[in-house]
Amino acid sequence: MFKNPIKTFATFLLLAALGAHAQDFPTAGANPRVVMTNVPNTSFGHMGLGFLSDGRMVLLSNGTTALSAQADLGGGDIQTWSSTRDFSVWIVSGLSAKGNLSNVTATKILDQLTGPPPGIVVVNDTVYVMDRTAFYRINSLNPTGGTSKAQNATRLIDVPSLDSNFSWNRGPSGHQWMFTPQYHNGRFYANYSGSIRRPAASGAPPTNTLTGAVLSWARDTVVAPNVETASPNNNRGYRREAGGLRSPNGLGTNGAYMLNADNQGSFNPGNAVRLYKPGQPLMTYSHRQCTAENLGGTTAADCNLTQTNNIAAANTVRGWAEDLPYMPPVIWIPFSPFRSISQPHYMNHGPYKGQWLLGDVNGHGVGRLLVEDVDNLGHYQASFTLFSGGALNSFGITGTGNRANRAINRWATSPDSAIYVGSIYRRDGNWSAGETAPLLRLTFKDTSVFEILAMRSRKSADGTVNGVEIEFTEPVDPATINAAAFSLMQYNYGMGAVYGTNATVYSTKTPTVHSVAVSNDGRRVFMGINTPDTSIGASHFGVYGVGNNTRGVWVGAGDQDRTLRVTLGTGVRSAAGASLFYNIAWLGWHFQSTQNYSATTASINPALRAEVDRLAAAVSARVTGGILDIQVGLPGETRVAVYSLTGELKAKQASASGTFQFNTRTFDRGVHVLRIQQGDAVIARRINL
Repeated sequence: MFKNPIKTFATFLLLAALGAHAQDFPTAGANPRVVMTNVPNTSFGHMGLGFLSDGRMVLLSNGTTALSAQADLGGGDIQTWSSTRDFSVWIVSGLSAKGNLSNVTATKILDQLTGPPPGIVVVNDTVYVMDRTAFYRINSLNPTGGTSKAQNATRLIDVPSLDSNFSWNRGPSGHQWMFTPQYHNGRFYANYSGSIRRPAASGAPPTNTLTGAVLSWARDTVVAPNVETASPNNNRGYRREAGGLRSPNGLGTNGAYMLNADNQGSFNPGNAVRLYKPGQPLMTYSHRQCTAENLGGTTAADCNLTQTNNIAAANTVRGWAEDLPYMPPVIWIPFSPFRSISQPHYMNHGPYKGQWLLGDVNGHGVGRLLVEDVDNLGHYQASFTLFSGGALNSFGITGTGNRANRAINRWATSPDSAIYVGSIYRRDGNWSAGETAPLLRLTFKDTSVFEILAMRSRKSADGTVNGVEIEFTEPVDPATINAAAFSLMQYNYGMGAVYGTNATVYSTKTPTVHSVAVSNDGRRVFMGINTPDTSIGASHFGVYGVGNNTRGVWVGAGDQDRTLRVTLGTGVRSAAGASLFYNIAWLGWHFQSTQNYSATTASINPALRAEVDRLAAAVSARVTGGILDIQVGLPGETRVAVYSLTGELKAKQASASGTFQFNTRTFDRGVHVLRIQQGDAVIARRINL
């Protein structure tokens, strides 16, 4: 019997540091491949986007009217939002990937949500929404009996509340959000932020033992309301899947794993992009909070619960998340260029298929991520480069005054393969409170752009030198490539209770270029690197796969995670003479690949590689009583075939349901080959019948 379980996919406080940081954005503006179109009649504060199978959008709004005055959004102001803003869910019709948008209309189907509501998810055309108090299933997409929560929604589970003798440090609205729920295999998943005290330091104890966790809960199971006392009902229904999150504004999925975007601050020396697979709780335990119930192995006095300023160390005792197996983020993105990262979005089509988009709600611009398993052992890291110009106006939002002060918050891809971008009014330090912002349609045009497609860890062709491989979208002119064409910077990150990216928890070193080689097709360049440390990824905050960090604050020689920045000189040109659209890339530098660089092997399409990995992770197969049962947990047409080892076709099926059954009683006994194809992605596995 063969069994391979489905392995799939398996943030807001955006309190940024107050100091000014120069951003490394180009002045050229938007990516020439991108067409951005304003969608009429959809100006909201966009907190969630999703699609129905018929192409209509479901949009979660953080308000429909601009504020006449900007209030201080701290403390009690947050708790008054629900009485003054129109937090609601809308159905948007008339969208088209290529057509005219003049007939777009938005119809409200749910309102009187408690705000700010941080996420929405669509499962088989059933819409679910998270607000500040609970998670709801919307009863009707065409309500006739009213649009309030009481009239058109079923409450399923409350958001976490107080545990035992915990206390609210800023009131029940004090920055404890659950962000952008995602659905997988009968359960919902969402990030639950930490409890943070203004102005942004970690000097606040947690409100419950779920603080800073990736939480999951069952679909359509109604859980009894929370009772804010020591009660068996309190916070029941949730399962802690991973932890150590600070302010993770958004969770995205590609069907094989989830990425969450956590924001820099105390115990977060950069913007951390973390990868999570259900059942594999490998999470960087970073943001630290503890109480007598929540600490990880010492006394409550050591939690320093009485801290009254932002300078003294606070909550430096190991918390529960530090008992989880350790895995670094796929990348720490420096505070410059990105200040407050938002929901990651997987691109399943277009010239960057297989990569992710990543917005910023406090610093403008959009980045692009390529995530890879470095050694096929589950060690993931990512390269990161710019997708759009530095000014948001270059990304497609136009206007003056407040209407120019917008930032990227949410994403969704339509059934007809357009990407929709939900923006919000940007203000340093926190959420907007109802200011309207445009929704944009993003499509691609067939335009040639010479840019960095991806960067990967590699060894030299003979395996003796560590380094990176840079892949371009077009062949490079080898005459413009030499050691002097590259400038390197290594960012070393440590942990500390002080706020943000600063000299206490963050330092730089300068690697040097050892050697350079260009592939025969000109699309890849290998750069050997002399590192200032013993080796790439020699030591980190913790030991991979091992929990129970007992060292206290994670700052010390060698105990650091790393990001590598590579800057290419302005003289680098394509074979056709074009200059680079953007000449900087970053790489999460935690693991060294054992794969050698090859000058002759053609570049492997990263999109196809990602699709194959995604398909492989979504397949489960088992044989019971002569029936071969196969489940493919991805949408789309799938073809499944069973072959003998000699290549004889035994049976085949095609379906979009994701469920396949073969009666194997007439097959020969022994090993067969299972072939599964979806689009251009194909996997083959042996199966014993």
